[in-house]
Amino acid sequence: MSKQKGSPAQKSQQTSHESAGPKALQVIGALALAVAATAALVLVAGHLRAVALPGCGPGSACDEAAKSVWGKVPVANVSTAAAGAAYFLGMLAWWLGSGASRTLRTAATGGLLGRLMFVIVMFAEGWACKYCLAAHAANRVFVACVYIGARGAPAGLDTRGLAMAGGAGAIALGLLASVESNQRKKLEAAAKQEAAASVEAMKANAQQQASTTPTTSATTATPAAAQQQNVTTPAAPIAASAAFEGRYRKGPKDAAIRVVMLTNYQCPDCKIMEGQLARLMAMQPALDMAVSIKHFPLSTVCNPHVPRDMHPDSCFGAFAAEAAGELGGVEAFWQTHLWLFARSGRFTPEDVIAHGNSIGIDGARLRQLMDDPRIQQRVKEDIEEGVELGLRNTPMIFINGVELRGWMAPDSLVNAVTQLAASNPPKRDATSDKPPKAEQRMLEIYEAEPVRAMPAQFDRFVMGPTDGAKRVVIVGDYEEPGTAEADASVRELMAGGASIRYSFAHFPVNQTCNPEMTFTRYQNSCTASRLVEAAGALGGNEAFWAAHAWAFANRTTPANLTAANLAQTIGATTGLTADALTQAAQSANATIAADAKAAKALGITGLPAVFIDGKLVREWKLREVNLLPQLLSK
Repeated sequence: MSKQKGSPAQKSQQTSHESAGPKALQVIGALALAVAATAALVLVAGHLRAVALPGCGPGSACDEAAKSVWGKVPVANVSTAAAGAAYFLGMLAWWLGSGASRTLRTAATGGLLGRLMFVIVMFAEGWACKYCLAAHAANRVFVACVYIGARGAPAGLDTRGLAMAGGAGAIALGLLASVESNQRKKLEAAAKQEAAASVEAMKANAQQQASTTPTTSATTATPAAAQQQNVTTPAAPIAASAAFEGRYRKGPKDAAIRVVMLTNYQCPDCKIMEGQLARLMAMQPALDMAVSIKHFPLSTVCNPHVPRDMHPDSCFGAFAAEAAGELGGVEAFWQTHLWLFARSGRFTPEDVIAHGNSIGIDGARLRQLMDDPRIQQRVKEDIEEGVELGLRNTPMIFINGVELRGWMAPDSLVNAVTQLAASNPPKRDATSDKPPKAEQRMLEIYEAEPVRAMPAQFDRFVMGPTDGAKRVVIVGDYEEPGTAEADASVRELMAGGASIRYSFAHFPVNQTCNPEMTFTRYQNSCTASRLVEAAGALGGNEAFWAAHAWAFANRTTPANLTAANLAQTIGATTGLTADALTQAAQSANATIAADAKAAKALGITGLPAVFIDGKLVREWKLREVNLLPQLLSK
């Protein structure tokens, strides 16, 4: 009698590897990959300004990592985050469809090493991106599951798994590349439009200046030789109230084009704009341009207005530039300015000393002056002026006192200056340039916004007169603090007699009920939105707004967000019961999703999104001051 090939134990082991592995291990691995893919997709959305991510806005570690050479896959024109998401989704297809194998173990190990290299670069560059780290941590859990599942797996190439991973990954990458390309085009078009509007404002400003008599200021008077080309005496900063320019001007005192850049030596966007500025300066003297610099380091070392130390060396870079100007005047300042950008703002004390000696000033004295309170005070004065001008992130660029908005459009600065130069603006000195302060700037930004047609979806429940002088729509989340503040402000104004027609649209930052979200930030926001919508569906306009107020009142005590508590609060006046509310809430998801989809189509990128008469109020708070009352009184 012949023996059967393979014992029962061997057959059992072979079968276990042909299947997806032990169920618990499969679930853990799948969940880990889902977390990793979600984190990567969240980063894609954040980088494309499709949603405002906590800790991942402009100037953040995530933002700078995305803008670096590491943030994009060469040739493919797709972000590293998108490539990572496609990889994780491909691995998920492999894991669920074919299970653990030696081939999968090799592929997962390679992916882990690639991610590890990226994490090392992140920390070396100071980009502690929490979403990147979450993806890496989840990937490590998956790789551990693969190693456990692949123990004793048969040798041979897992062609089935490779095909599944390749197909799923390629489809995901193609879709994400298309989404990224389309969104980049939209952002670029919007930036170009904004930059074009800025140029028109500059031309109008030039016409106004041409019709007025040139002014001079005794406080900016300089020796005749200095007036011909460059600024002031090196150690005498110009008072901010006298002239809008930096302390070390490159170019004539009276110029047709006067560029002032508020910058930061560790800011990637600033380095890009510096490249454009260098191209313009190479066109002198044909352009008749004066250029000067003001500092706005994003570091808590010298800037009390930033939440964290985003660019640890940026204050020291500004100190170095100012100290060089003190010792060697305009040329030493600009030589140091260019040196700092060439190094992306990174240097050691020894580097500073060597640099000073190389440009003909005392390097040791340069390093010493960086610690001088007088030098540091000049940087702090620039910072305070930046805050007064409404600066949030660098760079901020002014041409003849008019802000260049949309500077992120390709060649925006070069195009703006050359177009303005073609209009033959009059020669003036910096005392003619009067940029608006922060409050006025925010109001001007609002006025320049296009009027958007509000979706009919938002009109189902309205507070106030139908013919109100102002129409306000707030898109928000009942747990989000800013939404609560904006809502309270509008309702308070209405209680005081303001003629406002107010409606509210749901946008919970919770993927459970909001398909526009790829992550959840507020765990109870779906519950609140469902109950408020249920109250409106059952009791009409009055019940909706009563439930709306109740949801905000219980925002900080989520345990109170129950149908029973809502019924107890408003049931006496509306007749609603807890059972009826519970049942109606189960059908509210479609309405919430429709609100979110309509809001996303309007181009919102953060909460709350406040619309007044169809215009998006991009900035409604200034240093904790709520500007909605002022906007609604206009």
